[in-house]
Amino acid sequence: MLMAWSYSKIKRILELNSQWILWVNISPQQLTFKSTYLFLENLKKSRKNIKIEITEQLPNNRAVNKTKTIKCIADIKKLGYELALDDIGSGCNTLPFVLENIMQIKRVKLSLVSLRLLSQEATLLLIKFWKLVADEAKLEFVVEGIDSDSLNLLIASRGVKLQQGFLWQDQFKFFD
Repeated sequence: MLMAWSYSKIKRILELNSQWILWVNISPQQLTFKSTYLFLENLKKSRKNIKIEITEQLPNNRAVNKTKTIKCIADIKKLGYELALDDIGSGCNTLPFVLENIMQIKRVKLSLVSLRLLSQEATLLLIKFWKLVADEAKLEFVVEGIDSDSLNLLIASRGVKLQQGFLWQDQFKFFD
């Protein structure tokens, strides 16, 4: 039901905004459901406007293992979707997992939200490390959780151009 609802909303958004690029988050658990692939198959015509982020959530089911997840990511890539790994360094999106998926993904995203307890120096070293991994693999690197102009400038001064912050706005009218 969730995937059918998501499909109808995404289809409607793209009908009204054909130039938009939408990032759709899919968890490793969702990769085990046939409905996820039906959803992606149905959206294939719009794949130039759809990008897929594989989230870091650990699966509830022990049958969902790293090997199956890697195969599922490769299957989505074969459908023609651009892929990213979200919140690298946490959950199941560990460094070994990122490295095992290098050929399938285009982008990695590091969230600062869960790193707020680190010192600024430690945070900057972590950003430097992940940027180096991304640069060596020729991946786009995004830092998420930018919540101030000073943090934006600090991260930009470290060569990170792709940043994601917080935007609070009214809901889209077509979600009613």
